[in-house]
Amino acid sequence: MRKRPGGAQRRGRLSPAGVFLLAGYLISIAMCLGLFGSLKPIAYTGIGLTSILVLAGTVWRRRPSHLWPWALITGALVLLMGKGVLRHALQTLGDVSANRSLLPDALALPGYLLLTVGLIGFSRWSTWKDRRLGIILDGMIAALALSLLGWIFVLQPFLHQYDSTIAISLVLLAYPTASIFLFVMTLWTALNPAHKHAPALWLLVAAVSGLFLGDVGHMLAEMNAIRLPGNLIDLPYALGYVTAAATALHPSMRTLTERTSRYNTKPMKGRIVTTAIALIVPALIATYRLGASDSDRVVLVTLMLAMTVATILRLVLALRTADRSEQILAFQAYHDSLTGLPNRRRMEEELSDLLEQPAVDNTRVALLYLDLDRFKLVNDTLGHSRGDMLLTQVAKRLRSNVRDTDMVARIGGDEFTIILNYIVSRSHALDIAERILASLRDPFMIDGLSYNVSASIGIAFASRGDTGVTAETLVRYADTAMYHVKHDGRDGVAVFDESMLPRVAELELERDLHYAVGLGQLHLVYQPIVALPSGSVVGMEALVRWTHPRHGSMLPAQFIPLAEECGVINEIGRWVLREGVGQLAAWRRQATEFANLYVSVNLSGIQLYSGDIVERVGDILAIHGLDGRSLCLELTESVLMEDTGAAAATLEELRRLGVRIAIDDFGAEYSSLAYVKQFPATLLKIDRAFVSNLERPNGADTAVVAAIVAMSRALNIATVAEGVESAAQAKRLHDLGCDMGQGYLYSRPVEAQALPMAVASLNAPRLRLVTA
Repeated sequence: MRKRPGGAQRRGRLSPAGVFLLAGYLISIAMCLGLFGSLKPIAYTGIGLTSILVLAGTVWRRRPSHLWPWALITGALVLLMGKGVLRHALQTLGDVSANRSLLPDALALPGYLLLTVGLIGFSRWSTWKDRRLGIILDGMIAALALSLLGWIFVLQPFLHQYDSTIAISLVLLAYPTASIFLFVMTLWTALNPAHKHAPALWLLVAAVSGLFLGDVGHMLAEMNAIRLPGNLIDLPYALGYVTAAATALHPSMRTLTERTSRYNTKPMKGRIVTTAIALIVPALIATYRLGASDSDRVVLVTLMLAMTVATILRLVLALRTADRSEQILAFQAYHDSLTGLPNRRRMEEELSDLLEQPAVDNTRVALLYLDLDRFKLVNDTLGHSRGDMLLTQVAKRLRSNVRDTDMVARIGGDEFTIILNYIVSRSHALDIAERILASLRDPFMIDGLSYNVSASIGIAFASRGDTGVTAETLVRYADTAMYHVKHDGRDGVAVFDESMLPRVAELELERDLHYAVGLGQLHLVYQPIVALPSGSVVGMEALVRWTHPRHGSMLPAQFIPLAEECGVINEIGRWVLREGVGQLAAWRRQATEFANLYVSVNLSGIQLYSGDIVERVGDILAIHGLDGRSLCLELTESVLMEDTGAAAATLEELRRLGVRIAIDDFGAEYSSLAYVKQFPATLLKIDRAFVSNLERPNGADTAVVAAIVAMSRALNIATVAEGVESAAQAKRLHDLGCDMGQGYLYSRPVEAQALPMAVASLNAPRLRLVTA
């Protein structure tokens, strides 16, 4: 972003709110010092009128989201300023006799009422009515409790000396009570953690503080408890008016009437204090004021009754809020936040309850498992926000097509279940499922655009009271039936039957495989690759294992094909690549024996053709500070044949990084020289099927291995024999010209922590003659 000329100067200038505050405070202080002389009343009135006009004009120009709170604040300031003018005119200060005029007070008290309602309108927590009412009650409790103490220890002893009426006593007490209430309520609003603490909010606190200090000063002056010049007593009011206008001038004034959805459920310490005060103060009063006069009792009873009512209301409100919070938490625990439907937990509980009930009129329970077809494509093309809108509309259609006794639940991203209660027959459930599918085929309107979706539904039935079927089992059965629909072309319905049972185990394995990486269930073992005939280690192959929670340790052949089928192979492949390279880097930091060794990692076709494999490999090597020669990528011939042109281009880029390329299980499939020369391979791994029969003299496998080695040497490609299990096989391979070997003769695949010991053993001089 380009800097504007003179930007530093602009940042140093005062804002309009700052200019007005500075000027208003200076004038107010000058008035306090008596610099205006006999014009002091005019100066005081001018400060008030100017502040009110600035406040009203600024609010009208900026037009915040709600005008009425500002209008009430303006009206309140007009009344309070009128009170001040009348006080000076009628000379009521210090007069507590029955002749005292209550006309200024008749303006002030309605002004405080307007100010209270206006400040409530400023609360950005207005969405939460209980929170707003709670703060009002807290302010009332604090104000009444402090005023009660002030009456007993300050006001009443003073008024007892004069012939004051109850009305005057209550008026004198009303001012600090009202200002304490406003101050506490405004302060707690500002301190609420749910708010962003805008500067305008703190200016508002300062303005109310000015009124509070002015009221306390006037009360003390009325009682002749302090002797201060009239100029100084009026100063807090003047500063309060100026600060109120500055609140409107500050840009953050718009935020005061904005709503916020955040809600702080932690109790503020101040509220606990106010409740404690409300309970302790009456007890103190009861022990201290046993011999009070009749007028004293009227005031005490009024204050104590008001405080007791406020405390009771606060406790009732707290209990109601706690109950509502508990209901909200219970709802959230059992319902989906997006659609409002019951979630998986609630669905399974409902299903379990139904299955445990006795049969009714030979009816059954049917579970429909619904999955939207190609919803991932919808999310990718529309975006997640529109995808959420679509799910919400789908939920509404599902609810509208079932009975009130049925339950629709969302149990996953685009997966829904429907519990059909009191199903008479199989055809009954199928009719409902077909009706649901038909309703989903109608276009969905999202942001004015039309979208079409379809769904696959699986149905499973159970009888009530059947102890052999659990909710979990029924869900698995319905899920399996739904996958049969997916397999047969989508947008249809299938009912589970016994012939689908083998699919259940496969489905469970597939589901578990999706979470294997995230749950840390995968780990690598390493098998050394040695040079022939010495047996010294040149590298190691990283082999993935899956520790399944129920099936135990699983070999790649047991889950890699499934991973390729269900689309998890890319995630697994990325993890193996990161883990293998990272482990080699760790070994090199620990032992010099690994300085020239490489790690070999299998690469799937999905990874090879993903488009980002070169960048990904480069990044992983760079992160661990390794060069390309530290990594060997193994690919089968079938993977390379999927798209020879694209494969060759990608492998060329990998070779430019220095990465070794191995063609795995060579000889098992194409094994054509015409194919091999298209790729920049550095290694050919001879399939173990040819190695196992090398001990037979003049066997066909010997000729095949000899041909592979000869072809490799002609192309300047090294060879590695897999599955070497005997010294005789190793010697024969060496005689045929094979460069390296890998197999149980040297080492079984071992855990990462055991490999350094295996490497040290193989590199020991006494073992290097094994294959000689």
